Amino acid sequence: MKSKITIISIIFLIAVSLGWATYSFSQTTGDLYEGGLRLANIQCTCSAASLIMVYDYTQKRTLTLVYQPGASTLYQYYNLYSSTNILGSYNPYAAYGICQFEEGEECAAAEETGFTIDGLMDSLPGTGTSAS
Repeated sequence: MKSKITIISIIFLIAVSLGWATYSFSQTTGDLYEGGLRLANIQCTCSAASLIMVYDYTQKRTLTLVYQPGASTLYQYYNLYSSTNILGSYNPYAAYGICQFEEGEECAAAEETGFTIDGLMDSLPGTGTSAS
């Protein structure tokens, strides 16, 4: 019996060390990492959110991310609007309809007014958004 437990433990340790039993952060939460130069801030006129445009160095493209006070967490410098660089993570599945703009006398989601939203800046521990 003791040898069975030892063999199972060894197999488990080998599997973990080879990566068979582990998942990356993005595979378990759906979040993606971003980091790069902040290009623009656009205030959503019908909501408290903002659109933050970032040139992401890893993807080599501009991301349009939604910053929502209370849902997105700032770390380190706590100032997203005057920073040069932004580093953090975002959820590509959670941003629809959060940022809204005035359209006539009504409000419409940013996606309905011509913006392509890449995701919501999030508040998961250790990721969030750092700005400098």
